[in-house]
Amino acid sequence: MSSHTPCFCHQPLPYEDCCQPYHLGHSSPPTTLQLLRSRYSAYALRLADYIEATMVLPALAHFHRKDIEEAATEWLGLKVLDVSGGQALDTDGTIVFEATFRQSPDHPLQAFRETSSFRRRDGSWVYAESLCLERIDL
Repeated sequence: MSSHTPCFCHQPLPYEDCCQPYHLGHSSPPTTLQLLRSRYSAYALRLADYIEATMVLPALAHFHRKDIEEAATEWLGLKVLDVSGGQALDTDGTIVFEATFRQSPDHPLQAFRETSSFRRRDGSWVYAESLCLERIDL
């Protein structure tokens, strides 16, 4: 990837200045929103190690490495709808977001809305569970 590759989380920064430092383990996301964005980018890049490392039970019980590594999914959009807590001094947080994707080039566009719960583990934010997940008709 070039130094001008836009970040996959759709922030107006190049990937190397946005999510890549988290993916490489150079730092940890200081907020739940930055963790969410870095996890979204990790799904787009099929970085199963990062996705697994940033989750805990009960979410971890639904983790399937093979599904991520072999997916042909094209992640097309991330829209954050609401953020509660999850700042540098908080111990938990909740984010409501929508993600748009296509399973493969010959499949129709799809989307889902999720309410996700996050918490601190050893000083770092982790994804704890999906509180609500719904499919959105496009």
